[in-house]
Amino acid sequence: MGSLCPDHIAKRDETMSGRDPIGVAIWGSASVALVAALALRGRSQQAASFAETSRAFAVVAGVIAIGWVGVRFGVFDRFGSRVVPSTASRTLVGVALLAWVFVLAGLTNLDVAVVAATPLALVVAADRGIDGALLALGVAQVANAGSILLPTANLTTLLVLGPTAGSDGSYLRQASLAWLLVGVVTLVVVVPLATRVGHSPTPVRSDWSPWRIGLDPAGMFVLASSLRTLVAEGVGVGNGFWSAALRTSMLAAVVNNLPAAAAVHVTGPAATWGAVAGLAIGPNLLLTGSVASVIVRRMALEGGAAMSVRTFTLVGLGLVPAQLAAAFVGLRLTGALRG
Repeated sequence: MGSLCPDHIAKRDETMSGRDPIGVAIWGSASVALVAALALRGRSQQAASFAETSRAFAVVAGVIAIGWVGVRFGVFDRFGSRVVPSTASRTLVGVALLAWVFVLAGLTNLDVAVVAATPLALVVAADRGIDGALLALGVAQVANAGSILLPTANLTTLLVLGPTAGSDGSYLRQASLAWLLVGVVTLVVVVPLATRVGHSPTPVRSDWSPWRIGLDPAGMFVLASSLRTLVAEGVGVGNGFWSAALRTSMLAAVVNNLPAAAAVHVTGPAATWGAVAGLAIGPNLLLTGSVASVIVRRMALEGGAAMSVRTFTLVGLGLVPAQLAAAFVGLRLTGALRG
């Protein structure tokens, strides 16, 4: 494990003192939304929204706690030394790591994937001289995109489809090809960026605080609950795949995908699939669009790598349309979308 250089110490101390601009923006928005919800809807409706949203964020809190234990005891450090061959090129390292993140996000849950992968990514970056911030950015982008394989991989999908979605295997049959095509597109674009050489090796710390890592998701919880209260009647997103995908992508990027998923109202299979894709992939347009991305950024900052909001958005603007197009092609080929 390396030690922090002065610049990284300053960034970390700034975050700890509460001056982190992303954290301030999250909690500022959450506070405004909470005040508005209480004023317009009342405490009883807000309390109900807190109760409904808390289930999803309790899962996130549990994942963060487990991830912290893994970091604290060097699990990811040891795992990285076994998974990534010492003779592998940076490109091969990037493909292996990000492909693993993509599969893990699809088969388990994207929050599980980012908590497991971000510490490993920083260890690999420090070992290979890769820019740790860009590799962490790749983890967030890939995990969001990979979360369309199963309904349980992204809580937004369950919010759109309901808790019994895909119990007969139909969801997996229809989504698998779309997921694979999205993965190919994502890795082709992200790997060259995420494996660039850093100006200096990214240091890695093992004394991360789960409370600081959980600070931003806690703000997202307040924001999601308050927005759900304010738009309890639902937001229409159209009847077609593209209308739903584009509208939910923008909505997820602006207000976060969890409250967006709780607010949208879909009619028909095409719009449903569009909402599923948009709520999972659309957050790649803005770093705060997904709780998973917020977790990655905070964990990376704790480890000494500062992810750029601007770079994240620029990558997303080029990548999201291609990802949605790949999802559309895959869904058409499997017959999920007809006509």
